Amino acid sequence: MKTDGQIVYEHKNPSHIRVVRASALPFLAVGDVFLVPNPVHHAPWNLLTKSCRQRWEEYAIGHHLVSKGE
Repeated sequence: MKTDGQIVYEHKNPSHIRVVRASALPFLAVGDVFLVPNPVHHAPWNLLTKSCRQRWEEYAIGHHLVSKGE
């Protein structure tokens, strides 16, 4: 089960990014959108340092992605 910090981290730093193939058509065809690994900002949660993971846990407190909707 993911922690609140991990949920926020993965939302802000996705492992894959959406890419739209350049096309002359005014609308997207099925083959024009695909996912590729994010080469810049993603590091798996388990490779982050303990202090970095703790900062994400603190940042997640009250975040709209993880709020319980009380």
